[in-house]
Amino acid sequence: MKHFLTLVCLSATLAFAGCSSDNSLIEEANNTVDCAQICDTYSDCVTDIDVTECTDYCEDEADASEATEDRVQACEDCLDDKSCSEAAVSCWDNCAFVPVPE
Repeated sequence: MKHFLTLVCLSATLAFAGCSSDNSLIEEANNTVDCAQICDTYSDCVTDIDVTECTDYCEDEADASEATEDRVQACEDCLDDKSCSEAAVSCWDNCAFVPVPE
């Protein structure tokens, strides 16, 4: 179900961004993709979290700061195609930003 909600959110954002030539919308769509993947992986591998809430929080943080956006991208790049055990060894400790609101 989490994967379905992530896919729906992603599809809606990409469809909206595709209808505009504004680069900020494209960046926001990219942030949504990265954040959804990070939050989904975190929920699957580390601890069960509300993926939608996590994704929204992550997007807000990435939209507010280019440095945070870069850190989110780097974290998502690290997680690509890794199992939970591989991510635990090589990604989570090195992810400068794990978007879990307190």
